[in-house]
Amino acid sequence: SMGKSSLGLQYAINASRYCKTNGGGALYISVEMSQDMISQRLLQIIGNVDGQAIYNSYFSKSERDAMEATQRDVDSLPLYFSTETPVTIQSIRAKARDMQRKGALSILVVDYLQMLDTGKETQGRTRDIGVLSRGLKSIAKEFSIPVIALSSLSRASEQRNDKRPIMSDLRESGDIESDADVVQFLYRPDYYAEDRNAWDEDMPSETEVITAKNRNGSIGVSRIEFHKRVARFADIPEGSL
Repeated sequence: SMGKSSLGLQYAINASRYCKTNGGGALYISVEMSQDMISQRLLQIIGNVDGQAIYNSYFSKSERDAMEATQRDVDSLPLYFSTETPVTIQSIRAKARDMQRKGALSILVVDYLQMLDTGKETQGRTRDIGVLSRGLKSIAKEFSIPVIALSSLSRASEQRNDKRPIMSDLRESGDIESDADVVQFLYRPDYYAEDRNAWDEDMPSETEVITAKNRNGSIGVSRIEFHKRVARFADIPEGSL
């Protein structure tokens, strides 16, 4: 519940904006969200439309205008979605090949790893996750594209005083750590506040992006902010810290 799906969707949106000018496209494969849920997130992230307004289907004129503008914006982007289930490595590869033949694939985002299907008899969840992780790695190499695989974490961090996630929290398999070129974690301190009811939905939530592994670069912590009502991450305005 740190916002991994929203961040993954923003990666795809931003990449598609680049691709609109430079060629290619972004493919977002979701096992967790339906097409309607993705549409809602797009309205929030791009159109700045309050999620509660979408839930209640009650919109101001400015929100309706923003929804129309968002639709036009999304229609103009080389941004593609797949919500078909089950999702296997074979089905992902088939979609990637089809898009590459059309010259429309530059980045792939998968939401999320633990919900993929091996497509065959299970070998135990730990073994399965390793097979899936290596499968996504092979797709990245075959098509020479970045593949962003979102992952759930174990609950181990909740038992520690410092709730920041670490490598061993990657759920069900150490293969994720070894296969990935980059591993990043999201951490929002206010998520662990003693009184969650005291949250101010209008106040952005400071978020740490913890780069715990970077095969070709540095590791460390970057800080951004999460706007809860619109489920969107943004840079922290200069002078706010």
